[in-house]
Amino acid sequence: MRVLKLEGRGVTPVAYEVKWQGKTVLFSGRIPVKLSPRSVEELVRSLGEPGGDKQKYTDSLRRLEAVTPAVWLPLAPVDGQNANLYGREWADLLSGNRGAVQQGFPAGFLQTASPDRP
Repeated sequence: MRVLKLEGRGVTPVAYEVKWQGKTVLFSGRIPVKLSPRSVEELVRSLGEPGGDKQKYTDSLRRLEAVTPAVWLPLAPVDGQNANLYGREWADLLSGNRGAVQQGFPAGFLQTASPDRP
């Protein structure tokens, strides 16, 4: 088992990388998040609260690039997500999280109009 110290979101964020039946399994807390309009909104909000730090979150995403999990088990799965990762899913997920932090929404997502935003 390998412990990865993460920063930028949540209390004592950490991820655990384990080998199981020849596969790499990653247990993570709240870093990164499976992207959906709702999860991105929550991510952006939480990074502006005490304990949130955009730069440290981005640094944590960079650390996670060194991991290539076949299975990812986050603290809170989103929209019935599948734990298995295929192809570029992990790299795309990390890239989308960076976009969410930098722009308020991930690359590839359309920002929906709201009453206070055209």
